[in-house]
Amino acid sequence: IFLDRLLNRFSLKDLLFTLISITVILALGSRGAILCIVVFFLLKLIKYIFQLSYVRGAYYSIIMGTVILIYINLNNIFQNIYNTLSTLGVNSRSIMLFLGGEVHLSGRDSIYDNAIIAIGDKPFIGNGLAGDRKINGGGYVHNIFLEILIDFGIIIGCLVILGLLCLLIKALFQRDLVRYNMTIMWISLGFIPLMVSSSYITDMNFWILMGLIIKGVGLSNKQIKHRSIVN
Repeated sequence: IFLDRLLNRFSLKDLLFTLISITVILALGSRGAILCIVVFFLLKLIKYIFQLSYVRGAYYSIIMGTVILIYINLNNIFQNIYNTLSTLGVNSRSIMLFLGGEVHLSGRDSIYDNAIIAIGDKPFIGNGLAGDRKINGGGYVHNIFLEILIDFGIIIGCLVILGLLCLLIKALFQRDLVRYNMTIMWISLGFIPLMVSSSYITDMNFWILMGLIIKGVGLSNKQIKHRSIVN
């Protein structure tokens, strides 16, 4: 929310809280949340890039330039953050991984391998709802696409995934900026995290997202304006 407000209009308060939030995320080791922030930023930028005024274009250019400078000095920044957190007694696993220069999946690679084997064992009928728990001893498969394929099999699972992607794409191609902004927030909260953690069955944010995008499918601009007037 603070990042969204910062992208709309510069504010020192929003900048401060955005930086604090990202630092807390790094300290807690939540890489999935970092992915959500990146996706939200890109979706926000893609929508507005063709509607920018000169002033807003310059503003976004400054932000992008700042991001590039941060990226160039990323190791030094992470090292300073890590040292500061260490003095406070906080050991950030995510920052250690970034500084190590290697990609780690926290054991997810073996989970994904088991998931692919499970899909191959029952490619047509699947393992039923929450079937990934049976494979991982009660744990999630940590990927919504693999989870759907394990649950429903390849044929039905692919149809479900295709339907889900069509809904998401349809929701992104809307003209109403307010609805678009709300949609990309909930995509970042309710869909992107499921690529690396949790389960679509139990994640409330996912079902809120589904309600929002299904409700919006097929609504014309006239219907949206009419409802706004009525409300």
